[in-house]
Amino acid sequence: MNVLLISPHPDDELIGAGAAATALADRGHQVHNYAPSLGSSKHKERQRELLDVCTRVGFQCHISQVAAAYTRREDNHDAWHTWRQEIEELAELTDVIIAPWPQDAHPLHESIGQLAAAAALHSNTTIWFWGLWSDLPLPNLINFFSGNRLETVNAALEIHQSQLAKTDYRKLIAGRALTNAALGPSKAFGFDHSLKRPTEHAELLTEVRPAGGSLLLSAPRVLDLDDPLPETESRQDILQILMSASLQSKLMFNRS
Repeated sequence: MNVLLISPHPDDELIGAGAAATALADRGHQVHNYAPSLGSSKHKERQRELLDVCTRVGFQCHISQVAAAYTRREDNHDAWHTWRQEIEELAELTDVIIAPWPQDAHPLHESIGQLAAAAALHSNTTIWFWGLWSDLPLPNLINFFSGNRLETVNAALEIHQSQLAKTDYRKLIAGRALTNAALGPSKAFGFDHSLKRPTEHAELLTEVRPAGGSLLLSAPRVLDLDDPLPETESRQDILQILMSASLQSKLMFNRS
């Protein structure tokens, strides 16, 4: 299986859905990590760290041709059009896309998430969304993982020293994994649903599948690494939601 892992910044390849992505790579699936941006500074350092991480965890690394030129300006249309073209080209050869939730509050995460959603629709590809800066509102896919997997992700994350110097995201990953294992089943399956928790660590994702010009939520399920993309029931269309700005973004725009 070919996996397109879209990571807005170097380190998002591990912070977003690192347990699922590294586990898929370990199972022999081809994980292609696409980095549209190298952040707003320290480009050479961040690129070196990203390449080292991808080598360590077995990802193929694709860095956008405008990764170092991207700025935070809202009118950076050239970068946006390049990202769209690159993501659509990579998505054509992909079985599943893993990308940020298009309402993840961070402006770059939201833009990249919307481009990923459009590419999934265009290429008829299943997409798994992760959340970081805002709570994932529609989780329907739970990835339970072991403490060893958590150590694998955090050991790789240590390579991103330029970012850990500002914020220790290893603590975030560990704390979120415990919270998701406790609350994830109720969030995904409903408050009255009883689901056995095989481990004390979990990731939450939102699986969306294209159908007839729509992007449909899948029925809730637990990720099976031996069968990552089973046939499943599709439910409501959330295309309009995915292409709308988040409340946080709207409030930030109105304040500026």
